[in-house]
Amino acid sequence: MYVGIDVDTDNCHVILLDGNGEEIDSYRIDNTSKEITRLMQKIPNDAEIVLESSTLGKPIYWQLKKAGRNVHMAAPSKIALISQSKKKTDDHDSRLLADLLRLGYLPESYVPSEEIEELRKMVRYRKSLGEKCAVVKNQVHALLARNGIKNEFSDLFGRTGMRSFMELRLPVMEKIILEGCVREIGFLSEEINMMDIRLAEVAGNYKEIHLLMSIPGVDYYSAMVIFTEVGDVHRFPAAKKLVGYAGLAPRVYQSGKTTHYGHISKDGPSILRWVLTIAAQGAIKKPGKLQRFYKRLSKRKGGSKAIVATARKLLIIMYHMLMNHQEYEERDDDLTCRKIRRMNMKAKRMMNIKENGGPIVEKHKMLMEKGLKMLISEEFDVSLGTKQFS
Repeated sequence: MYVGIDVDTDNCHVILLDGNGEEIDSYRIDNTSKEITRLMQKIPNDAEIVLESSTLGKPIYWQLKKAGRNVHMAAPSKIALISQSKKKTDDHDSRLLADLLRLGYLPESYVPSEEIEELRKMVRYRKSLGEKCAVVKNQVHALLARNGIKNEFSDLFGRTGMRSFMELRLPVMEKIILEGCVREIGFLSEEINMMDIRLAEVAGNYKEIHLLMSIPGVDYYSAMVIFTEVGDVHRFPAAKKLVGYAGLAPRVYQSGKTTHYGHISKDGPSILRWVLTIAAQGAIKKPGKLQRFYKRLSKRKGGSKAIVATARKLLIIMYHMLMNHQEYEERDDDLTCRKIRRMNMKAKRMMNIKENGGPIVEKHKMLMEKGLKMLISEEFDVSLGTKQFS
């Protein structure tokens, strides 16, 4: 028996097919763990189950996997290439999944372990905090610009720069906006600091992260992103497969004797390309083969293309390092030790927080309680996210 499940926010469409592709049954169930448990009671233990890889599908996948079921995750992008049908219904989608599995044409998606999945959530959340903080800082820059105020600080959002905001003479509404931005930056900065401490504590437990940190330009956060997004490096039979997964391989257009190489494909996780580009920018500052490669290529292609090519070359180096469990051959031992020491100091702060608490923990509890009180307040309109004043 083959079971196709099309997962939606509120419910799942389930279809059961026999070995000949004939429909046995189809029905809808609520997207809850209880309903998935009931589903397992209805279908045989040897049934092959398939669902599309998605945020909503992963909890169902792990529930079925832990129950010992034969479950598969389909790659959505490849499914779209195979199926060119204009029909888009839940019944059609679940049937398509079950049919592809039955015929042996299902393009399966890699599913990392639960441990790696949890680490992915942490590093992606940390990136989202940085992006939110950057948005608010840009609002402050725009506010200063439209009021004709020039930034005279090397770090506008350092201690001295932030204190100077209180002395600015601004129109009333602009002052209110600035004060709100300052509070938001303060809150996000605390969240970022706390998340960095948590990540440092976890990063020290993995040898792969220590190996990657031997590369100039790669700190523990960058190493964690690369480690979690790549997952098990042995699933890539060659370095070029990993480059393709990261979306750093150029597109190829070939017709007869003519071959044209275009821009990079940008397939795979964007956070991986982002971190590799930043790591490459750090690596080329140190004398070595990466710096020589970048300088040589930038003369012909320009800086932007050269840094992407350097990021691709860096990923190939990382592939071989992880496969062979070797440190970077041109490593700076003193720099690596300093990076590991900083990571360990942050991890130690997390241990102290767990054992003794402290002002950071108390402040986080206070902010969380304050936020919850505001959300459950009768004056707070959740749909608008603002208080309603009479």
